[in-house]
Amino acid sequence: MTTTLLLTLGLIPSMFLLFAVLTTFSDSTRAYGAISLIPLALGLTVIALRSLSVEPSSDYWSSDLYEKIFWASAVQTALGIGLIVRAFHRRRPIVFLAVATLLTTAPVWLRATRWI
Repeated sequence: MTTTLLLTLGLIPSMFLLFAVLTTFSDSTRAYGAISLIPLALGLTVIALRSLSVEPSSDYWSSDLYEKIFWASAVQTALGIGLIVRAFHRRRPIVFLAVATLLTTAPVWLRATRWI
C-alpha cells in the first residue's frame, strides 16, 4: 500500500516539478522535450526487469508500477497536447513538441497493442 501511494503521489507531481524547474531555465518546448523520455524509459525498465526476473510474484509489482507509469504518461501527454495547441496558437513550430508527445505516449501505445 505504501509503495502504491508513494508512486501515485510521487511520480506525477515530480514530473510537473521537474517541468517547472526546467521551464525557469529555458522555454517550455525544451523543458517538455527533456521530460518526454521519462515515461518511455521507465516503461522499458519495467519490461526489462520483468523479463529478467525469476520470481513469480514480480508480475504483481511490475504491473502495478506499469499502471502508475501509464497514468503519468497520460497526464504528461495531456500537457504535451496543451503545449502543441499553445504553440499552434502563437504560430511557433510544433514538430519538436509533436515528436516529444509521441515519445511520451509510448507506454500508452504499448499497453493498447497488448505488448505489456
